[in-house]
Amino acid sequence: MKVKGLFVAPYIAMEHLVQECQKDDTELDLTIKTGNLQEGIKFAKEAEEKGYDVIISRGGTARMIEKAVNIPVVDVNISGYDMLRVLTLAKDFPGKKAIVGFSNITQGAKAITDLLEITFDMFTINDKNEIEPLVKRLKSEGFQLIMGDVITINAVSTIGMNGILIQSGKEAIYEALQKAKSIHQLVIKHKDELKLLSSI
Repeated sequence: MKVKGLFVAPYIAMEHLVQECQKDDTELDLTIKTGNLQEGIKFAKEAEEKGYDVIISRGGTARMIEKAVNIPVVDVNISGYDMLRVLTLAKDFPGKKAIVGFSNITQGAKAITDLLEITFDMFTINDKNEIEPLVKRLKSEGFQLIMGDVITINAVSTIGMNGILIQSGKEAIYEALQKAKSIHQLVIKHKDELKLLSSI
């Protein structure tokens, strides 16, 4: 029996990568939707009502979905490769640079910058409402490039700053798909154990 999953991609480019990663997967029946934060929650609630087994998303969207539904949610990690790609791209950009995002982004970025001995300012946020005032402050302080996830880059573009979206590569997406199947197997096993205990 296939695992019925919903993948909520926070940006369009991720949708195409997910399609590539799951095209040969015979165990996962995956629906892919593109939507960030509130839009992602709407898709997740609809999926829960339709009896989906698991939801996969990334970063802030995954966190918000997890609070809104009662089915397992898998977060696509930002891999070392993903951070390396962005930091290498930004390294030669002139002026002050910063990484802004939830802890899943800034922790991974710190590990890579420490390893490569590159200096970037980092700002960890805990709520989406912190982003707009923060990027405005960074602009006033002379920062010229901000790296972050979708919500950060959207805020950056509205005030005319340069931004680089930290995208997830195939490695991270493939890992999340495998994790979704493993979690579903654990849920099935747990339900079977509860049925057995109830019958006893």
